[in-house]
Amino acid sequence: MHEFPNLFIPGAGKSGTTSLQWYLNQHPAIKMMEVKEPHFFSKDQQFNKGWDHYLNGYNTENFTFKYLGESSTTYFISENAIERIHTNIHRPKFIFLLRNPIDRIQSHYNWIRTIGERLKPFKEEVTADIGHPFDADHAIKNYFYKNYLEFSSYGKWLQKYFDVFGKDNCYVMLTENLDENPLVALNNCFSFLNVPALDAIIPVSENKTKEFFYTEQPRRITSIGKRLLPERLRKKITASRVLPFSTTKKIKVPAPTYYASNEERQWLHSLLSEDFFLLKKITDLDFSIWEDFN
Repeated sequence: MHEFPNLFIPGAGKSGTTSLQWYLNQHPAIKMMEVKEPHFFSKDQQFNKGWDHYLNGYNTENFTFKYLGESSTTYFISENAIERIHTNIHRPKFIFLLRNPIDRIQSHYNWIRTIGERLKPFKEEVTADIGHPFDADHAIKNYFYKNYLEFSSYGKWLQKYFDVFGKDNCYVMLTENLDENPLVALNNCFSFLNVPALDAIIPVSENKTKEFFYTEQPRRITSIGKRLLPERLRKKITASRVLPFSTTKKIKVPAPTYYASNEERQWLHSLLSEDFFLLKKITDLDFSIWEDFN
């Protein structure tokens, strides 16, 4: 059993976990890992690198903090992460940041579009993904995953964490409350962690999903450019019809934010309503700020 790290932000993804990590790191009793999203407990390929490799992500020899923490959104819906943290960490604490689950899915969809992934129309895309099991070791690209509904099934996954680690070791907060009054929301977190409140915090800029992505396309070789190339290279390019890599360029492709229609939001509500009732039951939080569920 290891004493550290002992603080985790498992998600939910696209709910402001980057901002929360930055805010928590401002407290003198807390040191958050410099590497965000290490996915150590969820991804086999990371876990197999070993404990020393993992702890190097803190970039410190000072382990006198009350809390060493990290945030990996894959932990939220990973059975592996739950089991490995339970097996390896002594008395961990968890902070869950939850956003209106319909807004979260919409943001998730837009986020996937920014890597240039060819997606179906919104409703078709979410429908096609329903029932696909989550596998942290098989991302779309780098650390991009779909599982739109699974990441928004807050009640289901919080119940698993409560059952394994105890409800007293899990703190649940809403993204909307963090956005509205960061200092109050953060001091509530600090109270849960039994560390002193702060009088002020440094604001963080919102980590918005981009509305574009970069891709590469061949440069057009002008007639002048062709004449400047050696004859042998000109013949090779003409014969193969493949341009050398130096003739490609990066271009910025617009990916404007998609906004779900009222009909699509109602449809998502119907899919998530049962899980939402479970969430209300096990947390006793005020969700009136989530207008879709009022």
